[in-house]
Amino acid sequence: MKRHIALVGSSGSSGSSGSSGPPPCKPKLEHPPSTSSISPWLDERIHLFDLGAVIGDEEAAAKVANCVRDLPFIYDHVGGLGTNSPRRGVCVVGDGPTGWKLNTTSWTASQNASNVVATTRTAAMPDQLANIVPTCKRLTAELFPEAPISEASFCLGVANEYKAGTDHTICPHTDAQPWYADPPVFVSLTFFPDGPPADKEHTARFQVKDDTTGKWHDLFLPDRSLCIMRADVWHRVQPPKSKFKSCSKRRLNVTLRNLVDPHKNPFGYAMAMANHYRYYGVPMQLTFPKDVKLEAHAALIARYQHVANKYGKGLAIVQDERSSAERSGRHKTVRTALRAAYSLKRLDLPCMNSMLSKSNVVIDTSERALAWIS
Repeated sequence: MKRHIALVGSSGSSGSSGSSGPPPCKPKLEHPPSTSSISPWLDERIHLFDLGAVIGDEEAAAKVANCVRDLPFIYDHVGGLGTNSPRRGVCVVGDGPTGWKLNTTSWTASQNASNVVATTRTAAMPDQLANIVPTCKRLTAELFPEAPISEASFCLGVANEYKAGTDHTICPHTDAQPWYADPPVFVSLTFFPDGPPADKEHTARFQVKDDTTGKWHDLFLPDRSLCIMRADVWHRVQPPKSKFKSCSKRRLNVTLRNLVDPHKNPFGYAMAMANHYRYYGVPMQLTFPKDVKLEAHAALIARYQHVANKYGKGLAIVQDERSSAERSGRHKTVRTALRAAYSLKRLDLPCMNSMLSKSNVVIDTSERALAWIS
């Protein structure tokens, strides 16, 4: 049932552009001859399956595909700088495991306004996706036995929509932040709701980097496929080549994330939820210290209002009764208490410390973690 990765040539090559179509989604795919240079290092870090085959239910796989097709993708979300936006559609689902569920999350509103807090309402993971989480955990245990499994494993799904005829991209990155279980693993589900492309290059191109050679390779992910891979492998998404843009197909992708165990690192778990909802969820509130003038952030407020009004229930603007200095002082006290609580209860203090003092940590998230421990 396992399929090895089907790499379709390095990103610098032209690849196949014939009419034979992409490789079929079989129970197992071997490397085509043109990719014989793929290293064992990369091969052992990526595994590809047919979704229906691996869960043993084609009808359930079809329901997952329909569920992802109907997700409420957000366009023109507020990027990290507050002035930029991702060009693709984004969405996030999952409110956490039992005992650790969150109704809202908090993150900095932008890198240029780190004293302003953006609050986002969470959304439950649809049953169709939640039902395949046990399969994701089983595959992780079999293929990456060194990766921890907990209640928070794959409790969060991050989705992207790449429309046909567009230049939607994701820059090179790894998903190895400290809020993921170490070593990091994610499960990637791919769907073509308007039908599979006639050729593997007629869609947004997922690419992975081979650390042993430094080369980037296309990795075609077929319709209704499940790819489980080490998240510390560099990867990116490139648009279809210009000559294929007119015949490209819409591609949907959901990655289920293996978060840190909240029992061992509740702060890291809270950070994971907050980060993904900040950039993929619907904002509901912006909170400003009392000494910050709202007029100075009028453009940022307008951008958040646009997203909240179009995809949610509007945006609340709250002015805290504390000043920036007072909030910072309180946050310092909370961070000290967190470190003491982690030490007392023998939690993962080194991992928490790697995140706790960063500028994107807001007092709301720190207080939430402290409340869980207390």
